Amino acid sequence: GFPFTHQSLYEKGEEILKAKGAAQGTPFKPLGKQWSHNFLNRYRHRISTYWGTSLHQSQGRAVNAHTKKGWCMLLK
Repeated sequence: GFPFTHQSLYEKGEEILKAKGAAQGTPFKPLGKQWSHNFLNRYRHRISTYWGTSLHQSQGRAVNAHTKKGWCMLLK
């Protein structure tokens, strides 16, 4: 899918906090207005977006003479 927008990231963060607060019996404190920007800046080394390749392309590159020979040997 597509990466979260700042709004959707903010909403998911609030959902998690509401669920955590309900489980622990603590009151819910809303996130700040710049929370999603701060979150992405803080964890930018762990979070990144990329476009994956389609499965057909990956499968097409996986089939070669070596893998075909190995597969035939397994079937025998």
